Amino acid sequence: MYVDDLELALKQDFDGPIHLCTELEIDSAEVMVQKYVSQHFALTTESGQIDVTFLGKEVGDEPLGMWVYIEATDVTLSPELTISYDLLCEIFDDQKNIVSFQIDNNKKQMFLLDHNTPKIKIETGR
Repeated sequence: MYVDDLELALKQDFDGPIHLCTELEIDSAEVMVQKYVSQHFALTTESGQIDVTFLGKEVGDEPLGMWVYIEATDVTLSPELTISYDLLCEIFDDQKNIVSFQIDNNKKQMFLLDHNTPKIKIETGR
């Protein structure tokens, strides 16, 4: 995602410069990103929501880009899993989000989610 887009979303709840991914980044930036991501990303099964861990963020390969990493471990999967991801959709009507998903080191799957399709159900093979 682009740093300036995420800062725009974060500024809805915070007044002032955040300076994500720079030397001037405010101390609470990591917690702000974690909170925002947790409000806009969820994994659920028939048993309920799966706990995910925010691993962190880093500057991306392209200018002004960044990566956010989260993972779920020790999960007992149902035959069906729902991925909900609407990051930045409240800011941009044309926002598109790519979700990369992998179960047990098996084939990685990628999904494109957007304002009209903020979640997808997938078969886990379990």
